[in-house]
Amino acid sequence: MPNKSHLRVANPPSQPLLIWDGECDFCRLWIERWREMTAGKVDYTTYQEAADRFPEVPVDEFNGSVALIQPAGTVVFAAAAVYRSLAYRRSQEWLAWSYDYVPGFAAVSEIGYGLIARHRKFASAVMRLLSGQDVRRPTYACTQRWFLRALGVIYLIAFVSLWSQ
Repeated sequence: MPNKSHLRVANPPSQPLLIWDGECDFCRLWIERWREMTAGKVDYTTYQEAADRFPEVPVDEFNGSVALIQPAGTVVFAAAAVYRSLAYRRSQEWLAWSYDYVPGFAAVSEIGYGLIARHRKFASAVMRLLSGQDVRRPTYACTQRWFLRALGVIYLIAFVSLWSQ
């Protein structure tokens, strides 16, 4: 088996590609959120669809964790793949930086990732219990719209009362 830390593919994608287990419900929930967070800067596909494109990566590796294939051809797995993919969103760059430079951060992240990866069904049930069917960030668009309208009405009342005085 190739060394995971030095794995490269011969035919890399033009844009970072995060490959995940399409049969994993926990993965599907989080991929929805990450897809929204990275806003088109990272492509996502299941290993069931992409394994044939990258024969250098053993299928067992795809089945065990997410994999990020970068445009340079390098492949990273598990927590490193998650952090590197999220780093394409400026506000999340600190995760990849912490993984590389903060002592213990990588080890704790990989242990946590491994624990969840081994117990995906339980993790999925807990996620559904805590956040329902959708883990994407709420937009608050409707609340924002009504708040601004109410604020406008308050300003209108204030200026009308000032004008009448």
